[in-house]
Amino acid sequence: MSDFDMLDALLVRVEAEAFAAEIHGFVCGQICVTGQADETLWKDFLDVQGEDDSLISSCYGEVTQLVSETLAQMHSAEFGLQLLLPADGVPIGIRVESLSNWCHGFLNGYGVSERLSTRGPSEECNEVLEDFTQICRLGIDNEETEDEHSLMELTEYVRMGAILIFEDLQPPLGSSEVLH
Repeated sequence: MSDFDMLDALLVRVEAEAFAAEIHGFVCGQICVTGQADETLWKDFLDVQGEDDSLISSCYGEVTQLVSETLAQMHSAEFGLQLLLPADGVPIGIRVESLSNWCHGFLNGYGVSERLSTRGPSEECNEVLEDFTQICRLGIDNEETEDEHSLMELTEYVRMGAILIFEDLQPPLGSSEVLH
């Protein structure tokens, strides 16, 4: 999986308007709806302001690699999606903010792609999307140990929620949908 810290630092250097967790969420949202990530849309979402063409090219290359890895994970039979978030040793406040950013990116990617979908989400998926909206507003309490456990559970919920949405909206690889 792509390195969170490296990609986040690269995004800062190219003066992107999104963070690493947020672009990963955006890409996942697109993939859930359309089965792919539209390069034009994710580049627009990044909204790079820097002027170093070489650095920007490197950044786009890293995001393209992230897209490829994410597609492979989403199509994995082992529920292999790994959210691009900071490591466990990073202060909890930063990890909570990153999970919130991931959900914000997901909702944006889902939203810009939704009009391209031929299928609507199930009621269960709509509930997950509403939960993601609530996670965008997260904060932490003073009980650090409890928060660690809660954050771990919430991160797993988000991961499985994204997989659920993907499986709900995307037919398995190699199958073709038959409408009756």
